[in-house]
Amino acid sequence: MKVVTKAVFVRPNNEDLANNTDSKPMLRNYLRSAIRALLKYKSTSLINILGLTIGLCATILISIYVHNEISYDKFHEKSDRIYRIGVRGKMLGNDLNMALTSSLMATPLLEEYPEVENVTRVYKQSSHLVKYEDQTYQEDSEDFLYVDSTFFEVFSFKLLQGNAKQVLSDPSAVVITESTAIKFFGDEDPIGKILKINTEETSLTISGVVEDPPLNSHFHFRYLAALHSRPEVQSDNWLSHNFYTYVLLKPGANEEHFTESLSSLLEKYISPMLMQILNLSLDDLINQGSSFYYITTKITDIHLESNLQYEFEPTGDKSYVLIFSALALLILVVASINFINLATARSANRSLEVGVRKLLGSPRSSLIVQFLTESTFISIISTIFAVIIAVILIPSFNNITNSSLTFNPFSSPGLILALLGMGILVGVISGLYPAIALAATKPVNVLKGSKGGTGGRGRLRKTLVILQFAVTLIILTCTTTAYRQLNFMQDKDLGFEKENVLVVNSGDFLGNQYEAFKSELLSQTNINQVARSRHLPGTIFSNNAHWLEGEGVDKIYTLMSTAVSFEWDEVMGLEMAEGRFFNIDHPTDSAGVIVNEATIRELQIENPTETRFWVPPGDGRDAVFTPIIGVVKDFHFQSMQKPIGPAIMYVIGKGSYGKISIKTNGLANGEVMQFVEQTWSSFAPDYPIDSFWLDDFFDRIFSAEKRTSRILLVFSIISLLISCLGLLGMISFSTILRTKEIAVRKTYGSSILQVVLLLFKETYILLLIATAIAAPSFFLINKWMQNFAYRIDFDFIAFGITLAGVAIAILIFAAATISKEAVKAARANPADAFSRA
Repeated sequence: MKVVTKAVFVRPNNEDLANNTDSKPMLRNYLRSAIRALLKYKSTSLINILGLTIGLCATILISIYVHNEISYDKFHEKSDRIYRIGVRGKMLGNDLNMALTSSLMATPLLEEYPEVENVTRVYKQSSHLVKYEDQTYQEDSEDFLYVDSTFFEVFSFKLLQGNAKQVLSDPSAVVITESTAIKFFGDEDPIGKILKINTEETSLTISGVVEDPPLNSHFHFRYLAALHSRPEVQSDNWLSHNFYTYVLLKPGANEEHFTESLSSLLEKYISPMLMQILNLSLDDLINQGSSFYYITTKITDIHLESNLQYEFEPTGDKSYVLIFSALALLILVVASINFINLATARSANRSLEVGVRKLLGSPRSSLIVQFLTESTFISIISTIFAVIIAVILIPSFNNITNSSLTFNPFSSPGLILALLGMGILVGVISGLYPAIALAATKPVNVLKGSKGGTGGRGRLRKTLVILQFAVTLIILTCTTTAYRQLNFMQDKDLGFEKENVLVVNSGDFLGNQYEAFKSELLSQTNINQVARSRHLPGTIFSNNAHWLEGEGVDKIYTLMSTAVSFEWDEVMGLEMAEGRFFNIDHPTDSAGVIVNEATIRELQIENPTETRFWVPPGDGRDAVFTPIIGVVKDFHFQSMQKPIGPAIMYVIGKGSYGKISIKTNGLANGEVMQFVEQTWSSFAPDYPIDSFWLDDFFDRIFSAEKRTSRILLVFSIISLLISCLGLLGMISFSTILRTKEIAVRKTYGSSILQVVLLLFKETYILLLIATAIAAPSFFLINKWMQNFAYRIDFDFIAFGITLAGVAIAILIFAAATISKEAVKAARANPADAFSRA
């Protein structure tokens, strides 16, 4: 009788739930009951809300990042019909993968392919100096693009001023972005204003203003100049690839058929040119194992699925998007498991309430809806908190991801509904089993004094804890391995010295003053050496055809090539494997070449310094055979995800300046930079200096890897935190259910340590089982590791050590989390437990 009386006073209106058919009063009763349960079980509710809030917040932030990654270029109205043409092939074992094509493709595409609606080309040259009156700005090659007049007919960049079909029709026209217009002219109308480009001889008239390209565009710009003003567009060489070519297919056109039909261009245009230059047909090359063909990439796939040479900007990685999506899902699963575990554990206390309700006539369906309302109510509260925290954390998240993401939950009704739907879905999924399990409680068992919470439900809780541990172990093991690999790439010896090298990127503007500029710099005591080069390590070298003397012109080698000055090896800290580097004291060196070890290996050259190459003309060189005077040890001149390939270096011509690299002693780099800027101003006062430290440049190259490491680390810690919150709740309920057992053990002499270990024992066993379940994740990690040409030592033993280390770390973290509750239970007075029995 005491039991029934207590239940009736706690739930005085429960009998109305069984007979009330009006949905509004029922919903109010459900909500009131949910609020009462929330307040009655404060600690459990707090843990549930905190766990779900953290999980939902992490999911929201990752979802924002993933959505941005998969949304690239979808803002173009015709994005489903825009394709970029590239070149793929192999020249005697050397891969040829370029996002560029010949300028000559546009005309035959329009005239010979009925499925093509329009074509536009984009060309970037080098950095530009842009002047307006007394304002001068140095613009990167990515910011200053030359495009066809059809640019705005293919792409949907929004013109704010100007006519889309006319803004680029004049050879001297230029379209600028909104931010550029504000930078130069403030509130003035920019249309008709004249910009001076590089020298006073080149003038462009502003014909339009366009919105700044959105963040999720695969290329960005500040200026769009008319392409037909460039002499490069008049080239008649189908083998010269310098242009990005985009086609707009007609509605209903078959992209696969179109791509296959591009092979007709090879027979019609490429083969005759090969015959003219090499006296070889396309079939001859194919018979030698070479290949050459055109590929198409849908514009919306470029960011994540294209990784060709000469991409406009660094692309994303689809595998990371999948990893982060899985991470968000797993974190949400871990948070949901917490809810299920705590709810089923709490069922021991709520079985009394359920039994009384059933005795008073509440049907099972009503009880299920009641408990689902409670879980959904908690989930919606957690969602609201998660959204608020996500809004607060988005700037910090942008720092971690090095991006400019935004999150406004009220930006659209669809987003509000999506967030609300997520909260409801998580609440229903998390609360479904506990609701069904609680509603199945039999009143007769309650009257007999059984509280439940054992048997099937106990096994389920253990299973869920194992699953939660396994998920957390997989996340942390994958993260630890990925973190080590990405740090390995950043810390690996690159084969050259990137520290204490200041690069002046605007060396071309010195004209014929380079030698005088160099002499002035060397007068500074902290500057050791000055050199110049066409390219820097970490940038894309030129890809040119070469021949070896004695093998005939039918055997072509494509080598990554660049031109450097005599002192470049000193500045970069390169080491020679054989022969010597270019030396100004040997005038004939200007007719020689330096190759790397990879060239010797792959071309199987037995006596390098007795071998000559035929090299294409350039930098003042004629097309003649030139000797190898030295072999430099391999260094990473491109992405570390690719193996070091064959590379060749020539002496840079007197009329070329490129990038000036300044090696310092590292003692006063701040003073050195100030001295270089002052010296530059005295030599080129009309041109602002564009300079950077080489190690900072490489930090930017590895920014994607660093960003990935940080994201994985942060959200792995979040996953661990959620799991430990669940453990805290579980150990609290475990101590409640085992109060009598603990009292009896203490009565018979068990120490506090023995009781604490008793409560920890189950956690240890469950973690051990979870570790075994997480072991197959080795194959997933190993597959991801194959994407890297250079990677950490990783086999099953190394994986096992990592997994064991992570498991021990989780165990220590979990023990620290639940020790307070365990010690509290162990120190409790046994008499108190028996008095409550």
